[in-house]
Amino acid sequence: MVLPSGDVTVVWRRVEENPRSGDHVHVFLDRDLPAVGDPIPFGDPQIVHVMGDTTYVFRNVKPGPHRITVVVGDAAHRTRGGVARASVPFRVRP
Repeated sequence: MVLPSGDVTVVWRRVEENPRSGDHVHVFLDRDLPAVGDPIPFGDPQIVHVMGDTTYVFRNVKPGPHRITVVVGDAAHRTRGGVARASVPFRVRP
């Protein structure tokens, strides 16, 4: 997939929602996922913790190859096993 600009919008669909569980989506840009059960880092602008929304825009992504990964984390911000995760490679044109 080749994108024409430096802004990349990620859109996902909620399959199951349980507000009491604290589960929520984490969106990674060009970062590897931690092992199942390990914490998802805070403070990295390329790892976004999203509660409730179903879109996120990464601004000013540099030209070249990239990878978006979306994964569900728990209330303690740890990756969960056995839940949906998806990765999509793409390229941003100069």
